[in-house]
Amino acid sequence: LLEGGKKVFDGSTVIEVKGTRVGFIGLSPPGELFPGSKLAAGPVVPAVTEELAKLKGKVDLVVLLAAVRQGDALQLSGAFKDQLDFIVTSGDPRGMIPAQRADGAWLLSAGAKGQALAQLEVKLDGKGAFVDLAEVAREKELLEGLGRRLKELEPRAKAATDPQSKALMAQ
Repeated sequence: LLEGGKKVFDGSTVIEVKGTRVGFIGLSPPGELFPGSKLAAGPVVPAVTEELAKLKGKVDLVVLLAAVRQGDALQLSGAFKDQLDFIVTSGDPRGMIPAQRADGAWLLSAGAKGQALAQLEVKLDGKGAFVDLAEVAREKELLEGLGRRLKELEPRAKAATDPQSKALMAQ
């Protein structure tokens, strides 16, 4: 945010959490904060670029707190593919939107105008892209259910006498 062309406060900060340095960047949508306000924000891409340059080499993880719509967050994720890890949006009037992996960062919603409170648990135990552990748990449940269904099918397959039915069950 700018007032008279000067920054009102720093656009980013670093907080250490259990030995992990997390960089947070605050981003307001371009234009006046509200009609007639002395506070305004400039274009978002240059603002994020500037703050990422300040954080370079100083952080392990970057979170963009962006008061923008989901579509704008998707564009930011694409523009900064390997530089942003998470984008938390608060500018979408649709409210809560499920977390999703975009081109680069994970997109998370704090609801319309940031009215929702959520907790993001990040487990740093390897290299590579972040994975949604809830999705992994759901996939394990699906596999377990499929395994149970296959076991239930075994007696029926053994009892089948028709060659076509046996072939379909084997398939």
